[in-house]
Amino acid sequence: RTELVSLLSSAGGVATADELAALLLAARGSVEDSEIDRRRLASAVLRASIELEASASDTARFASYADQAPILVALSPELAAHAVALGAIADRMALEDPLPSPGRVEEELNLVAPPGGTALPPGRTLRLAAAASKSASLSARAELYPKGMSPATALRLSLGSLAGPRLLSEDAVRKRVKGRFPDAAQLPPRPDLDRLLDDVGAERIWSENDTEGRGYVSRNVTPSGSGSPSGVLRYGTLAAAPQATPEVLDARSLEEKIVGAGRSGAFLALTVDPRRAPRAEAELLRRFAPRERISLELLLLREMRAEAEARKVKWPVVLAADAEGHDGKGFRNLLRLATKAAERVLATLLALDRPALLVNPGLLARYDLMPMLTDLAQASGTRGGPPSLWVLVPQADEGMPMIDGASLPVMSAANWARLTDPWLANAHRAGGARSAA
Repeated sequence: RTELVSLLSSAGGVATADELAALLLAARGSVEDSEIDRRRLASAVLRASIELEASASDTARFASYADQAPILVALSPELAAHAVALGAIADRMALEDPLPSPGRVEEELNLVAPPGGTALPPGRTLRLAAAASKSASLSARAELYPKGMSPATALRLSLGSLAGPRLLSEDAVRKRVKGRFPDAAQLPPRPDLDRLLDDVGAERIWSENDTEGRGYVSRNVTPSGSGSPSGVLRYGTLAAAPQATPEVLDARSLEEKIVGAGRSGAFLALTVDPRRAPRAEAELLRRFAPRERISLELLLLREMRAEAEARKVKWPVVLAADAEGHDGKGFRNLLRLATKAAERVLATLLALDRPALLVNPGLLARYDLMPMLTDLAQASGTRGGPPSLWVLVPQADEGMPMIDGASLPVMSAANWARLTDPWLANAHRAGGARSAA
């Protein structure tokens, strides 16, 4: 029971029964192999401890508050009431459309001061609000969302996670959406899932005979009916040229910039609508070959695993630290591990002897590794550096390149561009328009 007091104190003096059982299990462990049995035994120990503490009458150090759901365990009634208030705010904000940003949620939660002027541990306010709520949950990006969120909404908000891979299995689509919104309603099976993907603009269709197997591939739509992996119409190079609208002229200027960067080896940050990212990736790799595709996410995770093994840190511990968010102590340790791993990632990229297209850069922003792109930008095309480095950034708006709110180290206007639908449609090259590629 004394250990429970300590665990509660570390959580700010109040936690749900489920949270406290999980903390107890993490602190004490279990000989059971089944996760269900482990949780069941931890909950039983917690209930017994609460009952024993209650028998202490006036000297009880903590108590459970079961007059609302979920059940709370707190060091004082005031702390339990504070958690209930936070949960009510979470329930309300989770229903907003669009979902409120984590920063705005934190601001509103902080308007409810903890009793006695005490402060909750960093990041705890948001987690406690979600845990103490009746119908809110936290996404992998620390967003409040309603439990049982509709499949359409969950899929629409997860479109960015579907960008990149050329082919995704039905199970992979489910895992990616569930990875961001674990408590959302389950996606429907095919063929309903096919229609849902189309409704939310995922630009993916089911293929039974793709060269890589069965799964969802980029949509093929062209004026002639021949294949082109995108929801954007694609003009054949020898087809009749479209009218020279300002958009088409802009696409020709964009082509010149990309071709010039390829020749000079200049670093290039290319933004594109997230729905068009797979098409853009395929177009860049096809048109400007030979250019190697390198996933920054996979490369960094591989080196982080190696660094964790070298430090004898189990990977589940790393994943738990990642889930804490930037304010958690474990996350700060994780940043040190990522920084060390990033040194080897940078060395690998600087040693490239062929042009490369860098994709999936999201973890660089999450782990405060954006300065790596500065080093890559300065080295690209120089003697002894990689011949040519481009980074593809899925981004909804047309502004300067950003990764999860962090700006890319663009050297000048010559080092970044927005891939537009006319460029993806090959409009700038139709009708035999001159192109250097």
